[in-house]
Amino acid sequence: MTAPAVFALEHREVQGGARLETLSRAAEAMDCTLVYAFIPNHGLEKAVREQAEKLVRSTQHHVDTTMALENQAVSSDAQRRMFEESLEAVLSSSRNIWREQ
Repeated sequence: MTAPAVFALEHREVQGGARLETLSRAAEAMDCTLVYAFIPNHGLEKAVREQAEKLVRSTQHHVDTTMALENQAVSSDAQRRMFEESLEAVLSSSRNIWREQ
């Protein structure tokens, strides 16, 4: 790659217009490997916890609704304890938390 080509590539990259094909050629010219990746902003642990909470909330909502319809509703403290216990059980299991409900 020539100096003007590198300058133009750097400019396009800053502007958000660099193409993967061009970046790949630049990497090849420098005897490098181009790595294209999506990196979570908040980390894997947070994403897993949020998904597990979503799963538990969905399940618990169904149970709470059924219990209320049968006049067997539990207190909000008991609901909170059951949520935390269920969440810990889901997080410590190998259950697939990413599937659609």
